[in-house]
Amino acid sequence: MTQLEQMVENIREIVGGRRGVKTFPVMLGKVVAGSYNSADMTVSVLLSCDDDVATEDIVNNVVVSNDLGLTMIPADNSFVLVAEVDGSGKFGVIKCSELASLTVKVGDKSLLINGDGVVMNGGSLGGLVKIEALVSRLNGLESLLNDLISKFNAHVHSGVQTGGGVSGITTSLEGGSASVTNRSDLENTNVTQ
Repeated sequence: MTQLEQMVENIREIVGGRRGVKTFPVMLGKVVAGSYNSADMTVSVLLSCDDDVATEDIVNNVVVSNDLGLTMIPADNSFVLVAEVDGSGKFGVIKCSELASLTVKVGDKSLLINGDGVVMNGGSLGGLVKIEALVSRLNGLESLLNDLISKFNAHVHSGVQTGGGVSGITTSLEGGSASVTNRSDLENTNVTQ
């Protein structure tokens, strides 16, 4: 017995072991390659009880037919545990061996994880900041600016002999300087990568 088959058997024992509780079938199956339907959020599965004919329209979000909550999209040819939903003859994926993508939606917030990366709330703001690189670049600019201010303040024109010009240091010194950027100035610790 494989590890997945043992898991199915354990779930059957847990669900079926309670007296007076109506039980629904839990089966092991294999996702048919290319069968994911994004409009209906369904896949076709070759169930272990019937390897010859695929069971179609197995839902990926078993609670209700919408995209809220947690939605697992199993990878092509991955193994899935499928359970009957409310004894209606309709089945839903409850666990899978390999994911093509995972989506979590809570209210108007979303998180999508797939082979291309991680997308939060539609990704319209672009990628997350590489905080160390940003701090390093800002500190370089601040250092350059402070160096220019220092040179400006120490600037002397030597040898001015004509007109009203007088040799000497700059009479109106620059009083400001750029402060060093700290990681805590820029980092949102509620989202990490």
